[in-house]
Amino acid sequence: MEQPVNIYKVLADTFSSITAHMEKKSPERKWAYESSASHWREVYEAKDSGKLVAWYNFGIAPELFTAMGIVPQQIENITATAASFPDARWIDCVDIGQQSVPDYLCVAHKGAHGAIAGGFLPKPDLIVGSSHPCDSSRVGHSMMAHHYNIPYFTIDIPYWSDESAYQYVAGQIEKMVGFLEETTGKKMDFDRLKEVITYSNEALDYIYKIRDLRITIPCPTGGPDLLLDAGVNTNLSGTPEGVAYFKNRYLTAKAKADKKQGYVKEEKLRIGYMYTPTFFNPGLLAWLATEYGAVVVTDMLDYRTYEKIEDLSSPKKIYYGLAKKFMLLPMAMHFRGPAKYFTDFAVQTCRDYKVEAAIFTGGIACRSAWAIARLAKDLLRDELNIPMLAIEADVGDPRIVSDQQMRDQIQDFLTVIMKR
Repeated sequence: MEQPVNIYKVLADTFSSITAHMEKKSPERKWAYESSASHWREVYEAKDSGKLVAWYNFGIAPELFTAMGIVPQQIENITATAASFPDARWIDCVDIGQQSVPDYLCVAHKGAHGAIAGGFLPKPDLIVGSSHPCDSSRVGHSMMAHHYNIPYFTIDIPYWSDESAYQYVAGQIEKMVGFLEETTGKKMDFDRLKEVITYSNEALDYIYKIRDLRITIPCPTGGPDLLLDAGVNTNLSGTPEGVAYFKNRYLTAKAKADKKQGYVKEEKLRIGYMYTPTFFNPGLLAWLATEYGAVVVTDMLDYRTYEKIEDLSSPKKIYYGLAKKFMLLPMAMHFRGPAKYFTDFAVQTCRDYKVEAAIFTGGIACRSAWAIARLAKDLLRDELNIPMLAIEADVGDPRIVSDQQMRDQIQDFLTVIMKR
């Protein structure tokens, strides 16, 4: 095997290169990439800058880390981004991880373990996980923490979403802050935390405005934009860079909506992804739009129901607001509790966004998703007369189901749909 690359550096250089290209060719669009370039550069240079790096899962938001000067990096987002760029050699990381962990572990955690073991990534300074939404997440995080002797904290998340659960998780977050303080030797600066939450609130305003624009016909922003949005929201929530990104996304979409222009010249079909898009072939979503006029108007990572944290009067009030966010983050809320959480999302989303066809590209390791996919498919058919194509794939490994195999299945599905 070739000498390992530093995945952080590859991603920082790649996004910087795209930003530089945009500045020359389409300067009005460079904002879409420069925030990601800045983030990956910060993660890559963290050690030299004397900063600590925290890994966390998709049941945690980054605001607390940012407020304490810790560089946040969601574990699953490493997979989502690295799998999109062959130079990052994510497949090598997966193969290395496969040698020492069960093959049914999610590609995100298998690959992250392999990335450290193979020298593609430095180990993080600490890991924070949560008990939801999946077994792979719980096992993967604790496994890496134990194997590499990394300080580790996990938040216990209840099954239901109700007032007692929010209060309980707020108490868990307070313990998490204690863990961060003990691990880093720093104290939480609550004035700084309020500033971070204010940025997070401001970005959320734009996110919900973008959501409303996506509901319009024609949709002014497309499927590829969803991938960028998810990455920025994951790592840059609570930062001015995150606010600037979503403000620009909103203004760009609004300008098109005001002119009644869509993402494509003629919108022929509105598609809802009932899971995440596959990350190894980001061009698939653009292909749908250009080849078929089929616009992906929403996906699971775009579905957010938490609210702004309005009461910043005390740490406990902030922790309570973050508790709601942690429990209602995309994917975290879909697979934590009863199947109804996911099926309600599927039906409500397809109805609200005027979806005409649904696609479910479930990861082969995501047992909780596959367990309820058929329920969602039946409900969409029975209640909304919307067909759903289910493709078993691996979101970060094209060797399971290739890009061409996915296109062939989708092409057959759309041929039938569009004849209707």
